[in-house]
Amino acid sequence: MDHHFELPRLRELARRSFPQILEAMLVPLVLFYAALWALGPTGAICAALAWNYLALLRRIWRRERLPGVLLIATLGLTARSVLALASGNSLFVYFLQPSLATALLGGPSCSPCLWAGPWPRSWLTISCPCRHGS
Repeated sequence: MDHHFELPRLRELARRSFPQILEAMLVPLVLFYAALWALGPTGAICAALAWNYLALLRRIWRRERLPGVLLIATLGLTARSVLALASGNSLFVYFLQPSLATALLGGPSCSPCLWAGPWPRSWLTISCPCRHGS
């Protein structure tokens, strides 16, 4: 049986992805910076959180499928916003959390190269498959 994968045309890909890019990136960015300028850090954090919940509620109201990424992002953004608002230096904490998460998740992915022993070597072989000896 012959299987092949066909890439969609660039115009079709852009047409289908634009609403998600608009909802997930462009509107939150503009909304955050406008609220930061007009309302300050607390207002910007609340505006970003409100936009996220509105996107979630819109999908529920329209009985659309709830993407798992949206649910996880809502939980993460809620926790991040609560921590940022509870601290005195809210924007520092708000933007520190994703950086720490990236470092904590990405660091162990790179560190097996520096370790000696069977577990890091086997993990690296599984996660980065390549032919040895070529």
